[in-house]
Amino acid sequence: MWQRTRRSLTIWAGTWWPVCVIAMLVAGLLYQKWQFTHPVRTEPIRVGARLSTLSLTDLEGRSTSVGWDRLDKPTLIYLFRPGCQWCRRNEGAVKALMTKASDHYRVFAVSVTGKGLSEYLRTTPLPCPVYKLTPKASEQLKLLVTPETLLISPAGTTQHVWLGAYLGQTAREIEAAFGLTLPSI
Repeated sequence: MWQRTRRSLTIWAGTWWPVCVIAMLVAGLLYQKWQFTHPVRTEPIRVGARLSTLSLTDLEGRSTSVGWDRLDKPTLIYLFRPGCQWCRRNEGAVKALMTKASDHYRVFAVSVTGKGLSEYLRTTPLPCPVYKLTPKASEQLKLLVTPETLLISPAGTTQHVWLGAYLGQTAREIEAAFGLTLPSI
């Protein structure tokens, strides 16, 4: 009896160990992919940081580059995530800012994910071009939270970084910087 059970265990262990190794490898690869698409940041991009050309993806999946070399006006970038509740609450204030700023600034929004983006834009159209973040641009922008708003000089230098929804001090700073009154969120 013991010999038969021991033999069964040997056969079981002999056939299942490759499956276990493959499962662990797949889990490791999935974790690496998750880390690649969800990088951990410890600090935001700093005011005064010089940005090189941003590589983004348009809504059709085509690569596009956003550079600073041929601009005569600053750029306002709004970073958001379709499933973010603070981004959802921020909608009215963001639209007001984008509408007001579009005369004197190049304005665009960047979604940190393509997941749910089409539906989000159907229900919440933004008054500016919208792009998707690439891993390279994510690394460059050092995204910490969503929403995040950046003001970039014509030379590509970060002038302001506003983290989070437009509440309290953040709302007052944005209102002062752009000369507008934001709707309450």
